[in-house]
Amino acid sequence: RLNDNLMDFFLSVFVSVFAQNSAYAFSTFFYTQLAQENLQDGWERVKNWTKNVDIFAHDLLLFPINESNQHWWLLAV
Repeated sequence: RLNDNLMDFFLSVFVSVFAQNSAYAFSTFFYTQLAQENLQDGWERVKNWTKNVDIFAHDLLLFPINESNQHWWLLAV
């Protein structure tokens, strides 16, 4: 999906240029896969997405969320 790819690109540019790699941006598909009806199934789908990333080494975690293919949210933790 084009919107997802554009959002992923924008977040990767933001992290590398503005956040100077102190942030980590999750894929636009992360929340979609995580937010399944059965939470355990969602966790099984995303548990390996950060196995090579130390999320505790970053000051900021960014989670892009697409609501009903109409609106984007950006959750910052």
